[in-house]
Amino acid sequence: MIQIPIEDIKIEEKSKKPILELKEYDEKEFLIGRIKEYSENDVKLSEFLTNKIKIIPTQKGIWANAGSYIGSAEFEEFIIQVIPKFSEIEKLPLLIDYAWEIEDKDIVETELRFQSDRNFPVECLIRSLVNQCQKLMKIGLSKSYVNVEDNLPYLRGRLLLAQQINNDARMNLKFGCEYDEFSSNIIENQIILFILEKSYNITQNDDTKQQIQKLIHEFDMEVNYKIIESRNFEIYYDRYNSHYEKIHLVCKLIFEELGVSDFYKYNTSYIFPVFIDMARLFEKYVVRLLSDYSDDKMYDIKSQPKTGSIAWKTMEMVDEKNKRIEPDIIIYSKKPRREVAIIADVKYMESRKFGESQLYQIGFYLHEHRKQMGFALIPDSDKSIEIKWESINQNISIHLKKIPVDEILDIIYSRNINRDEKIKDMLQKKIPIFNPSIIDK
Repeated sequence: MIQIPIEDIKIEEKSKKPILELKEYDEKEFLIGRIKEYSENDVKLSEFLTNKIKIIPTQKGIWANAGSYIGSAEFEEFIIQVIPKFSEIEKLPLLIDYAWEIEDKDIVETELRFQSDRNFPVECLIRSLVNQCQKLMKIGLSKSYVNVEDNLPYLRGRLLLAQQINNDARMNLKFGCEYDEFSSNIIENQIILFILEKSYNITQNDDTKQQIQKLIHEFDMEVNYKIIESRNFEIYYDRYNSHYEKIHLVCKLIFEELGVSDFYKYNTSYIFPVFIDMARLFEKYVVRLLSDYSDDKMYDIKSQPKTGSIAWKTMEMVDEKNKRIEPDIIIYSKKPRREVAIIADVKYMESRKFGESQLYQIGFYLHEHRKQMGFALIPDSDKSIEIKWESINQNISIHLKKIPVDEILDIIYSRNINRDEKIKDMLQKKIPIFNPSIIDK
């Protein structure tokens, strides 16, 4: 375990707190001196981060052990920050945009650059939210018929008898009415307004705050504020509201982290504790990359749901469910008939961490799908190498291939007219669907 002396630890400018910085999968002890007992808010924050990063006070300071999550959190005496191991932090907005398919093709790469080193994961999401909202306002907010109950000086729609009796008893000379109104005050817009209000308090970027304030004002003129719950995101998208799907995805990503918003009062030094699972993000990036640049007439790429198909079933009368298992990616060939062509699993690790358990796992996938060749796709790193394993007793091989993150993102957002060809050239050495000759080697 690495120990970091206090003289090597940066101090956050506004709060004057030490910034305990480490990369994914790092384990460090920061020698900042013994801290006082955790406050109630710090205990809540620590519990919230349990599955994302382990933080334990020691006699000499703070011990931290990071996993695949990156992000920042502010405790009362220090700030913990986990940064990417396999990608530059400045590329995070590009990676989020591309992996989650929320990018705006009209924005140049420089506009997507990282803006804040204090709230970096959530600032990326808020930047995407603002951008999507600005596009939406140019199109105009969608409208639909909504049910309205109101007291009116004239009769409109259906008379509400109970309300009318109450009005008469109070000498209220209005009609209690229920009617349908064509309005923008629908759940699609209420979700956005709610998340904009929250984002205004979260962001530390003054320019972003101004843009959000303007958007809130524009929404306020047509939409009533409503407290949103997770069930409100269960929306069916059709041709009338399909343009809301991406912006609602960004809203949901921000909403999922709002559970800790009451830990501290919002102020200029508060860092909103959003942590992004880079392993999941890398998997989505790889799946989309293969889908975007493969020949869709020849291949069909499917990212397997976490449920998967049943691989093991219970044979005894016990309270145990059947076990499901599937690789991250199955590539189907379409010609001459649809069948499994390639088995690939995404592993967010260095090659030296790729061991027997990963080999056995992919070997099991190959056995289940009756294939002889499988692929493990890892992020490109100077510390990793590409390896080929061959089974001694079975006719199977497993290929460990490095997939560049930053380099490909730069090409995608470069607006180079030859960018597709450049990316396909890079992928030819990796996956057989781009270079069938690999299969014969």
